[in-house]
Amino acid sequence: MMKAVLIVSVLLTGAALAAQSPSSQDPSATIAAANAVLVRDPANRDAAESKISALLTQQQFTGALAAYDTYVAALHKPDVSLLAIIARADLTRLARPGPDRQVLVASALERLARDGQADALRALKQAAASDPSSARDALAPVLSLVRLGDKDATTRLGAALDAVASDQRAEIIGAIQDAGATSLGPKLVQRLRDADPPVRTAAAIAVGILQIKGAVPGLQTMFDTDAPAQKMFAAVALKQLGQTSPDAYLATLLASPVPDLRLIAARAYLSAKSPQWDTLVRALLSDRNEVNRIHAAEVMACCDKNAARATLVTVLGSANPAVRMEAARVLEDKDLADVGVARRLLGDPFDGVRLHGAGAVLKLLKTSAAPGRGGVGTVGPRG
Repeated sequence: MMKAVLIVSVLLTGAALAAQSPSSQDPSATIAAANAVLVRDPANRDAAESKISALLTQQQFTGALAAYDTYVAALHKPDVSLLAIIARADLTRLARPGPDRQVLVASALERLARDGQADALRALKQAAASDPSSARDALAPVLSLVRLGDKDATTRLGAALDAVASDQRAEIIGAIQDAGATSLGPKLVQRLRDADPPVRTAAAIAVGILQIKGAVPGLQTMFDTDAPAQKMFAAVALKQLGQTSPDAYLATLLASPVPDLRLIAARAYLSAKSPQWDTLVRALLSDRNEVNRIHAAEVMACCDKNAARATLVTVLGSANPAVRMEAARVLEDKDLADVGVARRLLGDPFDGVRLHGAGAVLKLLKTSAAPGRGGVGTVGPRG
């Protein structure tokens, strides 16, 4: 892994210097000049951008966010493109390699690459090439490349499933699912007949989420003949693929007093957009368990974005950083974060939360219809 660390570090250092050095002027002088303008005109965008860029050059991320807040308060509306400057700088900071940071680094590089930064894409490719193993950390840049449409990375991921020992197959299947590698569907269908029950379970979950139509016969066999745990996930996948055979069984799960079972069953109906699960899952939005609230919001995001967003925002007040990160993930993945929520995520002390906040900002920038320089204007709650 040391070679990968060196490659990524060299690439990102050059990119960071280029991105965070808008001029050869001393950053302190730039800040002073910007402050002089902002005293007279606190909504002056050019001065606000100069000050924020200079603060980021000095690695003053908290100061940059405070400068953004002051400018937005004077402007009386958010500025997505200005917040994106801070998001990109934070992603560059998060992408600096270190011990046990491979997944975080790959995730940050993926967002920068999706934003169009060629240095980040090169860093991902070289990090993936420098460690050919199938270990989870080594696969992190591979999964990012698959999500970015890299065919060679998809081929490697499929080969990993064939090569690993049986006790690692479920993890690789989960990676295929997370990467959205639908072209590996035939390999997943084969694993519905795997001798190892956890592998069959992982395969059933993956083919349902990835909408692998060819999996229906194998799933039906699992549903009819397999053990209870495998039967449950086969039922969910069958329903996700439009089948009616598990309807009665899923109805009993939906009525279960166990929140986890209700949430599992509810996921079966998302593709069909059935209202059967709505009331039962909506009740979990106020569950005492924070994780149950997050998962309920993730399910509700398909049909009631406002309720899902409101629930996740309450969870952002958790003292547990892992819980906050999971809420942030759903906010980014389900496009639930408005600019205010994304700004809040960028101010979190935990790296994993800020990663998703930065990703949410860059997604908002792409979807913003505001005029001018990339989104000065109101981008309110969507739903």
